[in-house]
Amino acid sequence: DAINNEEELQKFQLNLIDRFGPLPDATEELLEIVRLRWLAQKLGMERIFLKSNNMTLYFISDNSSLFYQSRTFQQILQNIQKYKNTCRMQEKKNKLILTFENITSVKKALSQLTKLTVDTN
Repeated sequence: DAINNEEELQKFQLNLIDRFGPLPDATEELLEIVRLRWLAQKLGMERIFLKSNNMTLYFISDNSSLFYQSRTFQQILQNIQKYKNTCRMQEKKNKLILTFENITSVKKALSQLTKLTVDTN
């Protein structure tokens, strides 16, 4: 949790490899979870859950947040339309929730979430 950027994460990974040898898949997945969490935060998500082959993301709960006026949020909305077969957005109890189905790994979760960052223009 003390690692704050990709450079530090890669350095940490290299130190692990240097000390313990090739990393087990579970360790590689933990490193990907850190990247997934960073991306979700960058995209305005407060919480993320991976469960039962679904990825559920909760956007910032403050509906008056300037985030909802941002280019990032507009881009996410455009890309949700583009990838509507793989994700859906809904509002529950005044919380905006984005759900992806068929997420079988952290790498697939990261890949799907990355698609929302692609500029559609």
